[in-house]
Amino acid sequence: LNTKTTTKHTHAHTHRTATTHKLPAAKSKDDSKAAKLIDTVTHGQAKIDESFPSIGGLTGYVISAKANQGQSTIVYIPHDSSYAFFGNIIDAKGNNISQADHQTHIESKQTMKAYAEIHKMHYVTQGKDAAPHKMYIVMDPNCSYCHLIYKDLNKYVENGQLQIRWIPVGFLRPNSAGKAAAILAGKDQAEMLKNLVLDETKFNMEKEQGGIKELDKADSSKKLVIANAFKQVSENTEFFTKNNLGGTPAIFFIDKSGKNNLLHCINLNYLPESEVQKLYKQ
Repeated sequence: LNTKTTTKHTHAHTHRTATTHKLPAAKSKDDSKAAKLIDTVTHGQAKIDESFPSIGGLTGYVISAKANQGQSTIVYIPHDSSYAFFGNIIDAKGNNISQADHQTHIESKQTMKAYAEIHKMHYVTQGKDAAPHKMYIVMDPNCSYCHLIYKDLNKYVENGQLQIRWIPVGFLRPNSAGKAAAILAGKDQAEMLKNLVLDETKFNMEKEQGGIKELDKADSSKKLVIANAFKQVSENTEFFTKNNLGGTPAIFFIDKSGKNNLLHCINLNYLPESEVQKLYKQ
């Protein structure tokens, strides 16, 4: 199935899971000195999650806040722990080493963590269960890029090649949660899909507004249905926030090309048609 995180790019990125080295407590003199330096520069607010060898004799340390679930980051430290470097490292060929390390040691692990619980989220199924290609897409009903990806992928759904599980969240606009709830308020998958299609076919690109009417919390005749729909949207949005997906659409998929069987999470503003064709074939 499918994934991604908020990067304003127009190309799909492959997030490969590389072998990493866990850092035991005070494994060596170097590690102990590095831990002390990190404690100093973060004022004791960060913990070390793992370490790995990097370019130029540096060791990369993945660190995160002790007190909350904030975004992890990487700090580079030489063997003598004389300094700590946060930022981009570019090699002689122009490759962004820091970005590659972030994808390998942080983003790929976040993807695996999110994917482990994505099946529990509240989604709308579009396409046949027998479709050979499958995706999860986290979407906001008012997201114009979600609308564009819906339009481009729809042809592959209709020809039986792709199934999408749409996970509605609500954060872009004040009425996003109400529209997402309206989608999930259907009595079954068929009705929820009908609601989703309404939102997308009547989407207003100029105003960046989904086509479905916001669910009215004041409608006492459907009190339980409404409460449950908003609860599901809240749980979906919490999943989105907790896993630092950053933006929509967040597309989860497994790459089965060649010898690879890798899980990816892609977060894009928009995929051009050529990339969409590659993506749906994963």
